[in-house]
This record gives sequence, C-alpha cells and structure tokens, in this order.
Amino acid sequence: MILKFPIVLALLGAVVTSAQVTFPGVDQYGVGKRKGYTQTGPTQGTFTDFTFEAFIDFKIGADVTLNSATLQGPLLGGTQTLSIGSSGANFTSAEFTGEPTNAKGNLNNKFEDSSPGNGNKTYDLSFEITDGETTSAYTVNFPLSGDAYPMDVPTVTLNNGSWLSGVFQLDST
Repeated sequence: MILKFPIVLALLGAVVTSAQVTFPGVDQYGVGKRKGYTQTGPTQGTFTDFTFEAFIDFKIGADVTLNSATLQGPLLGGTQTLSIGSSGANFTSAEFTGEPTNAKGNLNNKFEDSSPGNGNKTYDLSFEITDGETTSAYTVNFPLSGDAYPMDVPTVTLNNGSWLSGVFQLDST
C-alpha cells in the first residue's frame, strides 16, 4: 500500500506563556501565531501563510465531553467560538483559526501581541467540559509576544517514499 499526502509544516511564530495548569482529560492547549510552509520536495518548501490559532486537544480515550470553547483577546472584535471537531472516539479537539494572510503585518494588526508596550493585553481561552456528571468551566490567560519565526524553511526527511508531482508517496512497509 502506498499512502499519498502533502507535508505541511506549521510553526508557532509567537511565544505563548501560561502557568502550567492541568484540566481533566485535556492533553494540550494553546494560543499562538503561525507561519506555515508546505514541503514540495526533499529539500524544498514554500511559504503558505500566516495565521492565528487557538486550540484544545483532549487525551486519547479521555472520558470527558467538551461542551463549548471561546477565545477573547486584543482586536478580536468580540468573543470567537472555537470549532469542536472529532475524529472518531479516540480524539476530540477544538480550534479557532484566524483568516490566513500573506503578510505578517496584517496578522499582527488583527491579532495584537501582548507585549508590555501594548498594556499587557492577554488572550483568554475559555472552555466548559463535563467529566462524568460534573460540568466545570475553565479560563486560561495567554500573554502573547515575540516574532520567533524561523529564518530558513524547515524540511522533514523521510527515507521510505518518493516525491511525485509535489506529493510524497510513503511506502507503509
């Protein structure tokens, strides 16, 4: 069997900071700015876009239900609702992705950093989950700052496949 897929590399470009807080069934969560690339050959990658993202991923097999998730922050123009998606019984996630842009300045104008010069504004990621019969609401604050985008286009090396018309075909054996 040969699997075909384009490789997309997504890198968080802005630094997020938060206290390490544990929530029932939650694997990871975050808020950040992303600079995206698509790898088109063994050592070639092309820039795709800048975007803003917020996400909550649940542990595989966690016995919790995500009821709702929202994001508030500088320049958002109100509360943004995260989309709750599912990929079978073993994975649940919620995400918000801002409109992609080809210019970092456009991204920064719409999703402002929380640097000290900007009055320490933060992004608030709020969600409500049900664990068993208990429903709880949580909010995590994210100060967001910096431009840690990589200078070089990152690439991934895989040795068990080949490139064909911009698509990497992976031999599963």
